[in-house]
Order: sequence, then C-alpha cells, then structure tokens
Amino acid sequence: MSTTKMTKKEKEDSQLAIMGSFEQDAGMGTENIEAADQAMPFLRPLQKMSPQVDEDNPGFVEGAKAGMFYNTATEKLYTEITFLPVYYERCYIEWQSREQGGGFLGKLTPTEAKALGITRGEDGKDYFANGNQAADTRELTVIIINDDGTYDPAVISMASSQVKASRKLMTQLNAVRVQGANGMFAPPMFANQVKLDSTSESNDHGTWKGIAFTLDGFVTDQNAYVTAKGLYDAVKGGSKSANYNEGDEVVVADVSDDSESIPF
Repeated sequence: MSTTKMTKKEKEDSQLAIMGSFEQDAGMGTENIEAADQAMPFLRPLQKMSPQVDEDNPGFVEGAKAGMFYNTATEKLYTEITFLPVYYERCYIEWQSREQGGGFLGKLTPTEAKALGITRGEDGKDYFANGNQAADTRELTVIIINDDGTYDPAVISMASSQVKASRKLMTQLNAVRVQGANGMFAPPMFANQVKLDSTSESNDHGTWKGIAFTLDGFVTDQNAYVTAKGLYDAVKGGSKSANYNEGDEVVVADVSDDSESIPF
C-alpha cells in the first residue's frame, strides 16, 4: 500500500484543524482530577550527592549537575530561573527522626507549632516534645516563566541558613511601591519578576549549593500575570498546596556534599 507524503502546507492546515478540535474539546478527560491528585512541584538546587547527578543512581537525570535547579514533578533542569512570587507562608514542618524511619508528618502554623512546645537540641536542631524535628520553614509558591513562553507552578521551601535568602527577598518585595492615580501603593507580590540563582555555601559540616534571589523589575507578560493571580487564588483557597510527602530533600537548607541529609 503506497502513501503520499503531506506537503508542508498540508501539514500546517492539518495542525490548525486539530488545534481547533483541541479547543472545542477543552477539558475533556480531566473532569475528576482534584487537588489531591495533583502534585505541586518543588524547586531545589542539586547537590553533588543528589540522586539526579549520580549516574549510577536510578534517579539520575541526563545533564544534571550540582548547582542546577530541579523541578521534582516535571523533572526539568534549570541553570537560572525567572519567576513571579505568588504566595509566601511561614510554617513548621514536622519530620520523623531518621532513627524511627524518617518522613514528613505534618505542616503547622507557627502558633500551632509553638503550642506543642519546641526545644533546641544539643545538635542545634529544633524538636517537638514528641522527639520529632521541627523545621522552621519559609514556603514560597511561584510561577516559573519558561523560555518557550509557558509557565510552571512550583514551591521553593527554605529552612535553616536559607531563611536569610527568603527574609532578604521578602523585605525587598514588601518595600516595592508604584505611583497610582491616588498616590503610592504596594502592588501585588506577583507583579514582580525575580531571578533565582544557586550559590556556593559552607559551614563546619561541609559545602552545599544554596539559593540567591534578585529582583528583576515588573512582569511585562500579561498572561503570566493572570496565571500567577489564578495560582494565588488556588493556594489561598486551599485547592493547591505543597506535598512534602516527596521527602525532606525538597527543603532547601544546609546540605553538605558528603550527605543529602539536612542539618537544620
């Protein structure tokens, strides 16, 4: 049976026709997808010992290098990221001790966490009365602006020494003002563009890749702004949230090169 190759014009016409069908059938098949069925991905800087960097690890990702950023859901790799900050929240993450198997146990507000009682251990880490770790965490939900014009939601979860990067960014964002018809006003946080880069950091435990934020003016992409506003409504309304069940590696903290553990 012989076949005739389509010309370039025929392929373009066919693509336009099927795109029209896509729009006509928009949303079909996704009717039963709920918030619990969707993972809000995390962004994290890869370390020398990250599974994605180790060629012998099942989690290896082609092209991954220490200092790159990794999207835990899409598995995209980034060397630098431009994003719109959408929603900020301080929280406490309760982690089970590794001696008891480790893992995420819950996310609490600062008020809820302090009501349970938090003490500083001899190792410099904070603990609840039940012996589980209490990680004072800054959670920033963002919209990534990709080079191809698409957008991805993600969460940057920061603890330990990375809190200072979060505090600096929040201070800068909170100071932004623009002139309006009735005087100066504070624009929504997602009106700002921010650059995210990795940095080399160290302490007595070793070295690791941390994060650095740089304000990059106001967003100029209307679609990105609308997308960020929609994500803000979803997060504030509770239909979108971070999933820490992916493991403690999603939190950006002090991570030494000889271990993927997080010395809070």
